[in-house]
Amino acid sequence: MTILSLVFKELIYSGITPDIAFLDVEMPGRSGIHVCAELMQKNVYVKIIIITSFPDYLDEAMNFHVYRYLSKPKNQIRQ
Repeated sequence: MTILSLVFKELIYSGITPDIAFLDVEMPGRSGIHVCAELMQKNVYVKIIIITSFPDYLDEAMNFHVYRYLSKPKNQIRQ
């Protein structure tokens, strides 16, 4: 198993078809929902986990049958 950390453009144009993807909804240059759709076109079995502080996108993400939709705190200060 190979673990890669790629930005959207690198992933889509690399020819790599991931088995699992961790996405945020609001990413630089592209919505995580759009990335989800493009990944599903390449591999319908891809497991997509969305980790975000934007709970408003849950219904839209579920249209793509994401594996998990995890909410993270928006304004929590790390100590």
